[in-house]
Amino acid sequence: MTKLHNLITDNIDIWTSAIKKRSATGRGSSKKIELTGVKKLRELILDLAVRGKLLSQDQNDEPASKLLKSIDKEKAQLIKNKELKRSKVLPELLEDECIFDIPESWLWCRLGNICKKLTDGSHNPPSNSGMGFPMLSCQNVNYGKVDFSSPSRYVTEEDFHQENKRTRIQPNDVLLSIVASIGRSAVVPDDAPKFVLQRSVAVLQSQMSPSYFSYMLTSLCVLIITTDMRKELLKRAYI
Repeated sequence: MTKLHNLITDNIDIWTSAIKKRSATGRGSSKKIELTGVKKLRELILDLAVRGKLLSQDQNDEPASKLLKSIDKEKAQLIKNKELKRSKVLPELLEDECIFDIPESWLWCRLGNICKKLTDGSHNPPSNSGMGFPMLSCQNVNYGKVDFSSPSRYVTEEDFHQENKRTRIQPNDVLLSIVASIGRSAVVPDDAPKFVLQRSVAVLQSQMSPSYFSYMLTSLCVLIITTDMRKELLKRAYI
């Protein structure tokens, strides 16, 4: 743990001072520089955090196995209340699918095991009504932020209710881009307007901290998400 901390602190000047020039096209090109060190430092810190190596593990924390049981119990109740459809049994993880070591109290599992909601947006989006409710695509999901200012289209109230049956988006749901710029993720804010999604965005909900879940999905140590959401239901994650 000390070595990892020293890697960050002993080289902080290098991390924060490294720069490179951006493309020299367009207005103000002479001032286009990028602090690559800061970007790499953020990536390193995030990578260490989701591997459980940034901080010492608290032995009093509830193990992931208990969380999984709690999630299973909640999902069973939702199925009983007909608020959730029964999903197929997911295959066990193979040893070579656990791509790095994690703390003893953590556990590798599949996204389908930890999510109460795991689906993508509309596969047959309605025509653009020009006004009404926004429909977002992957270009509206940035790292840590959802852009509602320029939706891919607007849908009528009737179309909204039809499309919303698929995703039922709520505050603190996690969005993930699964087409084009794959792997961008953000948490739906409390003040978000009502909106629906195109198939290029997945929406996930679990008992995990939404912010942590979102960070985990964007981490470099998580495998690239496939563009086929049906296969993605079987992809791995860890808690």
